[in-house]
Amino acid sequence: EVSIFVARATAWSPSEPYLYDLKVSTPTDAVTSYFGLRTFALGDGPKGRRPLLNGNFTFLAGFLDQSWWPDGQYTAPTDEALAFDVEAVATFGLNMIRLHQKVNPERWYWHADRLGVVVFQDMV
Repeated sequence: EVSIFVARATAWSPSEPYLYDLKVSTPTDAVTSYFGLRTFALGDGPKGRRPLLNGNFTFLAGFLDQSWWPDGQYTAPTDEALAFDVEAVATFGLNMIRLHQKVNPERWYWHADRLGVVVFQDMV
C-alpha cells in the first residue's frame, strides 16, 4: 500500500479539469501516468437525490456516444478522431458523455479528462 500526500490539492471538475502528472519508479523500471482528484456521490436536495461532484450539486448534461467510425467501425482512424466527439461536448454547452456498449481506448478517456468531460460508462 502506498499513500501520496498532495499539498493544497486541486480537485478536477468540468470547469477546471486539473490533472496531476505521476511517475513511479523502481531501480529497474519506471512508469508515467496522470490522475485527477474528484469525488462522486449522491446528496439529498430539495427535490430528492442529486449527484454531487466534489461535494457540490452538479447538473450533468450530455449525450450518448457509441464511438463508431464509418471507416473503422469501432476503431478510430486517428487520435484526432478519438478527440472529436469529446471536444464537441463543450461546443453544445454540455459536460458529460454516456459511453455506450463498449470500452474505448485509454487515449479517449485522457481526452475526456483533459477537457473536463464527465464519463458515464455502461457496464460491459
